[in-house]
Amino acid sequence: MADLNPALEEHRTTTNGESLDIAKQKNQSEDQPPPFWSISGLRTRWADAQFRKMLWNIFLLSWSWSLGEGVFFIQISTTTLAATNFANWYLATIPIGFMLLVGTIWSVFLPRVVARIGYRPPLYLGALMGMTGAGICIVATWYRLYWLLVIGAGFLGGQVPCTLYYRLVALQFSTPQFASKAIAMVVAGGCLSAVIGPEIAKHTVNALSKPFSGAYLTTLCECTLLLFTMTMIQFTEIKNADYRPVSTSSTRTASGINKSGRSIYVIATQRTFLVAALGGFVSWSAMAIQMSATPLAMTAAGYDFVQVTTAVEYHLLGMFVPSFISGNLCSWFGSRLIMLTGV
Repeated sequence: MADLNPALEEHRTTTNGESLDIAKQKNQSEDQPPPFWSISGLRTRWADAQFRKMLWNIFLLSWSWSLGEGVFFIQISTTTLAATNFANWYLATIPIGFMLLVGTIWSVFLPRVVARIGYRPPLYLGALMGMTGAGICIVATWYRLYWLLVIGAGFLGGQVPCTLYYRLVALQFSTPQFASKAIAMVVAGGCLSAVIGPEIAKHTVNALSKPFSGAYLTTLCECTLLLFTMTMIQFTEIKNADYRPVSTSSTRTASGINKSGRSIYVIATQRTFLVAALGGFVSWSAMAIQMSATPLAMTAAGYDFVQVTTAVEYHLLGMFVPSFISGNLCSWFGSRLIMLTGV
């Protein structure tokens, strides 16, 4: 009997341990909130003031993304054809190329400007640059000045990286478990703008007495509405003490910014960055060539502005619709394989 007691005690302990594990798992399953997109899940979270604030700001960012991308898509649909009309066809892609060049340069400095002075000033500046560029393009179309059209396109390029930054701003309002959903909700605005932008260009291209002026007037109105929307977003304030220019630390503050931001030179030497940069270079270059050459080729083949813009519209939908499932595909197969598949 003495030999059986330790065995009984061990069995009793194991049974009690299993019971505790079962009870713990049951409590955890009861504590888990309902699915995010379910009616019960939204009703439960809507009672939380922080959730309502997060949802409101993400909605405004999604609307801002739609406006900003709409501005970009109007330029893609209009500027190349306007340049062809004002100058020789071999100069037609220079305005769009200059717009993308300005956007690329500004995108390098935008995160550091945000880290130093906060979100509002640089994002306001992007909207103001878009308004200025649209006004310059209106004057250029009125007097058929090609060089002025190039300058206006350059100012519009200042809005491009600000628009792309909106999805990252959404992370400041989201909890880590909702981060992917927040980005998806913002990017969803791109599908709306992929339809609205070209459709607006179709119906306003000849709204004024001068060709293409109406499309740029619409761009001016969209940038103005974008600036007004920016004033409604409750951006997180960033203190100067939270920013240090050179470090390899990845410590994050409550605002979501690296408290000791890594140097761009440190980031650029990482293999992951190089692979991502190469993939971005190939995909964006292919997109720019496609969207610049297609209007010229279709115009030379005898298609009118409405038909050209419709082709661009379907291309834009092809860009944004897969974003709804690309996150899941990356988690299943890995981001590098999905990137290679896209390329």
